[in-house]
Amino acid sequence: MGATRTDWSAFSERGGKIIWLQGNDDPSVSPLGNAKLFESVVARMGADKVKNFMRFYLVPGLAHGGGRFSPTWDNLAALDNWVEHGLPPSNPVVVDATKSSTKGRSRPLCEYPSWPKYKGDGDVASASSFNCAND
Repeated sequence: MGATRTDWSAFSERGGKIIWLQGNDDPSVSPLGNAKLFESVVARMGADKVKNFMRFYLVPGLAHGGGRFSPTWDNLAALDNWVEHGLPPSNPVVVDATKSSTKGRSRPLCEYPSWPKYKGDGDVASASSFNCAND
């Protein structure tokens, strides 16, 4: 299948787009392994070229199809807007769909290597209280 290939030129040249979410709590697929794979794609193809067809997000709390945070958002509309109108996703807000007391909280999706960091004030259940940080 070529899941670990680092040259996505043919896919990119055909206009393909990828919105890739990986859970930090995934026990089945290593988030560190996928981050390394993404970094290898960037190293081989160059950051500017990869940015034209791929977005990679590490999601805190997301496991393999569940976990402590299960992001929901209109990802199909985001992909359609990118493919059809050239508008890539830009730190979209996702809502937690878990069946827990934290259901409904929101967070920004932050492009790797950034991550959602609480600003220090505001509602901890609201994405507006978080910035995408690199530190």
